[in-house]
Amino acid sequence: MLSGREMNYKSEIARIKELYPEGRIRRSKERYKAIWDLKMPSDRVPFAFWWYPLDSGFDVEGLDLLDKEKRLQYLILQIKARAVLNDDYIPGLWSEERPPIIASAFGCELVHGKSTHFWTKPIIKNPEDVYRLKNVYYKSELLREGS
Repeated sequence: MLSGREMNYKSEIARIKELYPEGRIRRSKERYKAIWDLKMPSDRVPFAFWWYPLDSGFDVEGLDLLDKEKRLQYLILQIKARAVLNDDYIPGLWSEERPPIIASAFGCELVHGKSTHFWTKPIIKNPEDVYRLKNVYYKSELLREGS
């Protein structure tokens, strides 16, 4: 998936702008706003297919999300791969840590598997275990960095 070559971010951003023209983004925003305002959009209900086409050749196998450069490249490639879908996805970047960073602050061990997401090993086995949680501290490197 990621060849190890340098990625030219300016040209990648230009390509993303071609794949997601302003009109497409504007119409998606209008649809989302209409729904937010409890109205029906003029053309259709907004939706976003939350992945990429299986035949796109996009592969996450072996991706090291702890490598920030590769994570950024992954997100750019994913945005480009899913552009063929005529949905209301609006391109954006996110850190991929998601909920596990909160759990790691309570002492859960951060686990990085083969998928595109981090996970944490559970430390709560019974509901009563919640009352034995330690005070929140910034154990996670991801929390300290503010990724």
